[in-house]
Amino acid sequence: MVNIEIAINAIVGLCIFAVIAAVTADFAFFQENNRPKKEKKSPVATFTMFCFSFLFYSIEKNGWGAVLIDGHNIRAVMIVVGMVLMITGAIVNISGRFKLGRNWSDNIKIYLGHTLVSEGVYGLVRHPLYASLIWMFYGSALIYSNWMAFLANTLIFLPAMHFRAKQEEKMLVQEFSAYKDYQRRVGMFFPKIKSPKNEDYLPSRFGSKIRVCFLPLCGRNPCLGGVYPARLADFGGGWFGDVFFGTA
Repeated sequence: MVNIEIAINAIVGLCIFAVIAAVTADFAFFQENNRPKKEKKSPVATFTMFCFSFLFYSIEKNGWGAVLIDGHNIRAVMIVVGMVLMITGAIVNISGRFKLGRNWSDNIKIYLGHTLVSEGVYGLVRHPLYASLIWMFYGSALIYSNWMAFLANTLIFLPAMHFRAKQEEKMLVQEFSAYKDYQRRVGMFFPKIKSPKNEDYLPSRFGSKIRVCFLPLCGRNPCLGGVYPARLADFGGGWFGDVFFGTA
């Protein structure tokens, strides 16, 4: 059991180290190498992400919100899912940085000769650098069974990444005519859910359109106490819809 814990900690540490090394490489090679055409400073940047990472580490290191899970099978599933998210996140983050190349910037910038990257991991999600960190934080919360870390990622980091992504996309839409179509096809932080007929309905296990009643902050036309046909576009009234259903 001790050996398994050591192996898990080693893999988690390796994933974190790999991402930090990739971020360092971006600063070293791409930060000031291109001339900006447009730029905008954002309160959400590498430093603020690092501050959240320190908060997240402190939560898990001190065991704040740690839960003792009864049942080896449940714990094993949590660890496996968490490890998949952690490793996938690290791979996607590093791949995204390679794919973005000289287009990368700590602040929001459109460079002279800037290109729209929509292939590779950018064909999976529009913001793989942010998405991968979200996945890794969720993975870590599962691995160490910590509800406070899970909540911190959901209520602090994820909305911050959404704010930053929307700032970037406002500039990208102005610069690239093809970006609107890219937004339609590809989810922000999670892959878009598509039906076999390529409609914007979530398929149910019975093949019919899902009908739900959703809270006002999550959709444009909520119904309280009724039945509501839920298209993906109907969840676009706030950041919840953008993030989890890719409607932006």
